[in-house]
Amino acid sequence: MLTHVAVYKRCTSAARAEIPSINQRGNQNMDLTGPELDFVHLAAGMGVEGIRVEKADAIAPALASSVATNRPYLVEIAVEGKR
Repeated sequence: MLTHVAVYKRCTSAARAEIPSINQRGNQNMDLTGPELDFVHLAAGMGVEGIRVEKADAIAPALASSVATNRPYLVEIAVEGKR
């Protein structure tokens, strides 16, 4: 059994802050909002079941469900970042 947890923030604000030349040229390469990646569908395409979690109180039940499958499983945790 293997559970993979993907924490997806949708932007790399740390990289933008650390590399001044990125801020001068624009941030389109640091913005991961479009097109939105769907890791659950990507995993399904490889035969791995998964779930997307958007609220903190849903993380523990999602992890418990993943362990109960006794198969590879993906838990995608969406995290809102500052823009």
